[in-house]
Amino acid sequence: MKTIIKDIRFAVRTLLRHRAFTVVAVITLALGIGANTAIFSIVNGVLLQALPFRDPDRLVSVNKVQGTEGFPGIAAFEYLAWSDHGSNVADVAAYTTESFNLTGRGEPERISGAGVSGNFFDTLGVAPLRGRTFLLEEDQPGREGVVVVGENFWKRQLKGSQQIIGTTLTLDDKLYTVVGVMPRTFRFPNEFDVWVPMALDRARETKGDMFTLVDVVGRLKPGIHASQAQAELNRLSTQTAEHMKEKVAPLEIVPLHHQLVAGVKRTVLVLWGAVALVMFLACANVASLMLSRTVGRQREMSVRAAVGASRWQLVRQLLIESVVLGLAGGSLGVLIAVWSKGVIASLVPEGVTSAVHDLNMISMDWRVFVFTLGLSILTGVIFGLVPAVTASKPDLVKTLRENKSSSVAGFGLRSIRGWLVVTELAFAMVLLLAAGLLVRSFNQLLAIDLGFNRQNMLSLRIALPRSKYPEGAQTISFHSQLMERLKTIPGVESVGTINHEPLSGFGIIAYTGIEGSGPPDREKDKPIGFGAVSPDYFRTMQIPLLSGRTYDDRDNADSPKVAIVNRAFASRYFPNGDVLGKRIGFGCKGDLCRTIVGVVGNVRQESLTDDVAPEAFLPYGQMAMNGMTVVLRTKGDPSGFVPSVRAVVTSLDPNQPIHAVKTLEQRVNESVAVTRSLMFLFGTFALLALVLAAVGIYGIVSYSVTQRTHEIGIRIALGAQRAHVLKLIMRNGVALAITGIVLGISGALALTRFLKTLLFGIQPTDSRTFVAVSLGLLVVAVVACLIPARRATNVDPLEALRYE
Repeated sequence: MKTIIKDIRFAVRTLLRHRAFTVVAVITLALGIGANTAIFSIVNGVLLQALPFRDPDRLVSVNKVQGTEGFPGIAAFEYLAWSDHGSNVADVAAYTTESFNLTGRGEPERISGAGVSGNFFDTLGVAPLRGRTFLLEEDQPGREGVVVVGENFWKRQLKGSQQIIGTTLTLDDKLYTVVGVMPRTFRFPNEFDVWVPMALDRARETKGDMFTLVDVVGRLKPGIHASQAQAELNRLSTQTAEHMKEKVAPLEIVPLHHQLVAGVKRTVLVLWGAVALVMFLACANVASLMLSRTVGRQREMSVRAAVGASRWQLVRQLLIESVVLGLAGGSLGVLIAVWSKGVIASLVPEGVTSAVHDLNMISMDWRVFVFTLGLSILTGVIFGLVPAVTASKPDLVKTLRENKSSSVAGFGLRSIRGWLVVTELAFAMVLLLAAGLLVRSFNQLLAIDLGFNRQNMLSLRIALPRSKYPEGAQTISFHSQLMERLKTIPGVESVGTINHEPLSGFGIIAYTGIEGSGPPDREKDKPIGFGAVSPDYFRTMQIPLLSGRTYDDRDNADSPKVAIVNRAFASRYFPNGDVLGKRIGFGCKGDLCRTIVGVVGNVRQESLTDDVAPEAFLPYGQMAMNGMTVVLRTKGDPSGFVPSVRAVVTSLDPNQPIHAVKTLEQRVNESVAVTRSLMFLFGTFALLALVLAAVGIYGIVSYSVTQRTHEIGIRIALGAQRAHVLKLIMRNGVALAITGIVLGISGALALTRFLKTLLFGIQPTDSRTFVAVSLGLLVVAVVACLIPARRATNVDPLEALRYE
């Protein structure tokens, strides 16, 4: 131990004497270790840490098996069967996502919330920050309303009042009493403002309400396996469905943590893989520096060996130096990680984080610090091992006889340093190809035909509470007056409404029948989307009318039922083109049938990447909806019209808020946010890799030129042309670059397939990207070689011969 301590002291003194080398090496390692630590903290927080609930390993998610025959979602009657009979294997709780109009506290606001069963919080095993949660017997719908609020809502809207318990809130014109506050770390099923008791008793009133869809979470009882719970719940569902003369799809039970991270796991691991390549590249770069430095220390190693130092002692000393470098780089890397984690978290869109983890709240726990310590030591061993082993076998006679500068180290494919540079270029090639593929994918997304004109368009949501607007005629009257008043705002060209938000999916999906064709085949046909629209919706969105007509004010509740379909619907159900006049409907019997009066162009309603689905648009006068999206086409910047729109809504109903206020440009940008963020992150990592690779090849060529100054001077003195000298230096450098690029392409063909789910419109083997990136990296490598090579051609023979 005393010897090792002495070696450490000597290593520190040696590194301090060579400050330039030490600073470059430490910064290089710090960038790689810092990026890895930052990404690992996210991997740890999202994928490795247990859910912040009691006994999280026993929590499961109950889902329907997709693609099977039967009712596709969990219906209220199924959950009620489980809770009424009392499961012997698991406790189950239900929840639904909702939102509410908050009034009576300044300006009306739309807040997020969830309806939950009385045992929801107990099933998850989470305690409130203040007060209590719901009681199964007391807090039932129909009695005095109670609500549990989130900590962020408590501090934002209620100013963190210490008398929060017992405070009343008006949600959708109903009074609720606050009984508890949940901590901000509780984000299940999402980060909500409020939770209210789910009105499951309403589901018992009529058969229609029995099919209300709910989400279900369960807690396995001690000693029970998920397969046992799955079998029992399936049995109860089947019995209840047979009693109701219905058919349900089978259930599957998966660990809750697995369910929550399933959609983000691949993306997070791909990011981690990218920074791992940067780390390996940094190690190769520092190893190359260490080898170059070791050449200058051959005399020192020879003297040590001559006075009795064993090979193990030489290797140990050099390894300790590299580990000290690694620990110094790791210490600086932790500081970089603390800063960069916040930057990376801000770049990662919401779709890349799990439902119960906020990236900004993820802390660096002991796992992260153990990972960083281990990575620092391992890094030191990796980049120091080859130089240490190489320097531990000095030729004593030759080295002690030669001058310090006479040791010539090659840098071709036969040298260790040459292969280190090849490794750097290969890693850089993989990262550059990944970034290039994401750039191409992003451009493909932006080039998609949306089916509407997004320029100068403002969209906003208005959700009329059913407690205040229970009748369809009331909602129709409100929206009709709203559109008429919005049209009078100076600068507003046209106004329309639809029941769902653009690029956010359909508000209603259902199987539709064609008159004379029998009932829809649910195994072959998918449900189609339905939208309730105002007469001016198509003109406002500038969706082209292909045939027939659009709606006008005559298409109301008293007129014949009509529908307009998109081109995808017409092509799917009427391939012969005879669409107008055909009748469709949910059951298509008698008054349920609707006559198709028009065909419009395809509009991407779900997302940019999904295929356009068949869709039918119904006049909102015949299909009143409480929640509608208002779209306005303006002459100027649409964001500037928000105050005027809010004033119009307030004039109609002072307690009615507007929410989800965005321009269509913003909505399109949000739809490509994941690809944009990944493109930026991979581009940053690739740029860092490119710089390290360029510095690496420049360094090795430059060092070789310096070492061969005497040889080059003799060649020039004997008549060698400068072009020949340039060719001599460039030949090895270009050979390294081409080898690295070829190996990088081979590695990319194996690794970029993991990006397949993140790409759109291109394949992971896109030839244009591979060719462009290869040529770009080759140009950078050639330039990096050319700079020191040109310096070699300017060597003065007299100075070179005086060099010795």
